[in-house]
Amino acid sequence: MTVAQKLDSHTLEEVRKKISAALKKDAIVHQYVDDKIIGGMVLRIDDKLIDASVKSQLEAMKRQLFAATPR
Repeated sequence: MTVAQKLDSHTLEEVRKKISAALKKDAIVHQYVDDKIIGGMVLRIDDKLIDASVKSQLEAMKRQLFAATPR
């Protein structure tokens, strides 16, 4: 898991529990910090990538705005 700021141990454990519940198995969470994602988190589960970062949301909004701009 990549986050913008290091999570305290309590918050990290809460995130691990929620990921475990969603996967229906015990998750082992490794925390990486990358302030470029601004906020949110990026999860890699096996070969799947779940990008819930603020950076990716802003980039998606930018693409939509440019696609909607008349030329």
